[in-house]
Amino acid sequence: LRVIVRRIFALKHAIAVPTNPNILVAETIIGCREHQALSLNVAKRALSIEGDLKKGLTKAKAMIFSDPRPKTRAKAEQLREKLLSLNIVESCSLTVSGQQNDMPEEWGDKVIIALHRGRGFIGLTEPMGSVPAWLTTLASTLSSHGERCRGLILFGNPYLDDKFKEHSTSTGDFVIKAYSESDASIEAVIERMIEAKKV
Repeated sequence: LRVIVRRIFALKHAIAVPTNPNILVAETIIGCREHQALSLNVAKRALSIEGDLKKGLTKAKAMIFSDPRPKTRAKAEQLREKLLSLNIVESCSLTVSGQQNDMPEEWGDKVIIALHRGRGFIGLTEPMGSVPAWLTTLASTLSSHGERCRGLILFGNPYLDDKFKEHSTSTGDFVIKAYSESDASIEAVIERMIEAKKV
């Protein structure tokens, strides 16, 4: 153990990682204009996009499924407002997992958006009412009715399209994976959607 600890400290010293970082200095960096620009650039480069985004967004309606964590729910609500105010979609409903939500009457022909961190769920059975459970039910329902979604947009958990494919014949015209629920990732997806609609 001592050998490992020595190696870690030697590496920190070699790359000048402070052993006692100044929180006040960090706060002036995180959230500053340069930091936000860098975060957005990284988020844009990290996006994975498959399929025809323009086709999937034409006269599209959307459904957002969100984890119940307060920060994630707030981000989901802000995303919904942006999608509507920027006329990216014609309508957009929001379902928060773990709450008493009415099942949407119309499931087909919509862009499905999920905000869900995989932590705590990978390799486990998802509880009823969780985002993965909702998507499983949705995929099964669409498949049994011979319907399909317009596309999938996944924030945080990149494996939800596999779960969707297990229960449905189609993930729609496109799949976007953002790998994060960060503000930068959400902004990167919105910018990409706007670009696709302009083409």
